[in-house]
Amino acid sequence: MLVEPNDARARLCHGRDESDLRMLCLNSGLVPTGSADELVERLLVIDPTGWLLGYTGELLQCSARARGAIAPANDREQSGIERPNPNDESMWGMLRKQALQTAREGNLLRCRNVHRTMANHLLRRNRSKKALKALCVVCIFDLCGARNCGEPGEAGRRHPRFDSARASLAPASVRMMRSLARESTLSMYDLREIFLSVSARLPIPKDSRRLWAVLHLALKGTLDPNDAVGCSRVIQNFLN
Repeated sequence: MLVEPNDARARLCHGRDESDLRMLCLNSGLVPTGSADELVERLLVIDPTGWLLGYTGELLQCSARARGAIAPANDREQSGIERPNPNDESMWGMLRKQALQTAREGNLLRCRNVHRTMANHLLRRNRSKKALKALCVVCIFDLCGARNCGEPGEAGRRHPRFDSARASLAPASVRMMRSLARESTLSMYDLREIFLSVSARLPIPKDSRRLWAVLHLALKGTLDPNDAVGCSRVIQNFLN
């Protein structure tokens, strides 16, 4: 069955079963439990258009209205000229706006998820260096235990946006950073400089050099992010 071209839900579900949706939620920092419909609803919160995390090709319905969507793609193939997607600029603007808004509100966990989506968006457009910087933000927030609006009172005023007990490191982020570094022929020193330059612009409560030390171990394979208990122990030893 062909579907309507602008159906965000269809884009997210295209070519995916429930297990794929769970993995996509997990990689995007979302809760990977519940029914397929619930998983899609969570994904639509961070990608309401379906263009960032979903299928990027043309989805067509069996209707005359679909011809307008098919024609531009055929024109590009026949002419050999790749025309820019008119949605790219608006999507990027939407993501930047969400990142700034969530940061101002103190919802750093959501801000982290937005940066993860930004990295995916940039990777699909072969903008590896910017994608790497977005992933640095994700890793920094994870290692600092970023959370949403803090508790009231003195304890909340000290560092209301972070909780060191929640510090972690997402395996998918580490794998993606390692792959990008390999593709861009970046050394560990190059990665370190990018990581430190990004962390210098963020109001974080931890020493960025210690954060890099943990990430460095994971990138080298010495630390396994899939081992949640072991990884948490190493993070606490380095950062406390």
